[in-house]
Amino acid sequence: MSSFNIAVVQPHTNPPPDDAKNVDDAVKWIERAAGEGADFVCFPESYPEPWRMPATYDPSARIAEAAHNSGPTPCSARWNRSMTPKGPPTT
Repeated sequence: MSSFNIAVVQPHTNPPPDDAKNVDDAVKWIERAAGEGADFVCFPESYPEPWRMPATYDPSARIAEAAHNSGPTPCSARWNRSMTPKGPPTT
């Protein structure tokens, strides 16, 4: 039987106009989860995306890069496959 580790994060959310800082925080959570051996890191729905319109930033590229560099696959109710890493990280 195989197993995997899941990190579940309930982060503090920065409200607008500082909501783009949520991406920096999410990257730090991904790195921490990797350091603690997580295979997946799960965030609340829409985090760290903008939650008010108009959307002023897109976290997709930074989240995908952090996951690729660190290892765990990020999970959120609104993310799609384009935000998950394509294979194991390379060094």
